Amino acid sequence: MGINANGQVEAAKNLIRLLHDAGWDAVKFQKRAVGHPQGFYSEEFLRQPRESPWGHTQRDQKEGLEFDRDEYLDIAQYCKELRMTWYASPWDVPSVQFLEDLNVTCYKVSSFTATAEKNVVSAIGETGKPVVLSTAFQTYGQIARLIRETGLNMGKLVLLHCIGRYPCPEDRTNFGKMRLLQKYQHIPVGYSGHEEDIHPTLFALGMGACMIERHVTLDRTMYGSDQAASLEPDKFEVIRKWREVAYEAHSSVASSVPDEEEMIVYRKLLDQSNLREKIT
Repeated sequence: MGINANGQVEAAKNLIRLLHDAGWDAVKFQKRAVGHPQGFYSEEFLRQPRESPWGHTQRDQKEGLEFDRDEYLDIAQYCKELRMTWYASPWDVPSVQFLEDLNVTCYKVSSFTATAEKNVVSAIGETGKPVVLSTAFQTYGQIARLIRETGLNMGKLVLLHCIGRYPCPEDRTNFGKMRLLQKYQHIPVGYSGHEEDIHPTLFALGMGACMIERHVTLDRTMYGSDQAASLEPDKFEVIRKWREVAYEAHSSVASSVPDEEEMIVYRKLLDQSNLREKIT
């Protein structure tokens, strides 16, 4: 969900319910400590003008998008009732502390955080909790170095192939990088997509993605910087169905021997041909 609920708890709950009904497992938010001395945004940036539903400055807009502690507790309770996991991507160290106080299940490390805010990644690593790490903006070597230097537990880590464009053109999704990631230290690899449709997501499932992350919105025309790179809920039902197909296809035992149903087809074709006496 990121920040697509626009600071409205009821909008968040509506999206959570729609995702639950479509068969999805978890919902992720973003958390920034707006105005905190150690927060992500500089005071110079927050003073800049920006028109939004909440006011006339960047501070007004950023504060309007955030949920406070009580609102997160409300959301957490709603997720618990639906047996949905919720978690978040903190963009600064105070936000890690904020989420720890809420006993969040796991953490997402955004691609920008992984590239530019290693102190945040280290703070997340110190929690010992599972981590989902997006890999946009990073080379293969940078990803390996980040994991080594920040103390992330490789036994509790999922990498997400990701391209840092919003929205991302479907022909720029670079799945060759995902193949490289799938060879790294046997860490599970998933896909985080920001395209306008679902075709690359289905392709990622075909490649064996262990996890799919997509931005969700009630309406792509809503106010917000991420809405255009998000999917409306009807698309999530399609992805969920393809996930089941892909899972069944990938869970079969690797074998070069044709199965019995395949051999039945072969024998039928053989019976219809002039080759029966020629084939031993």
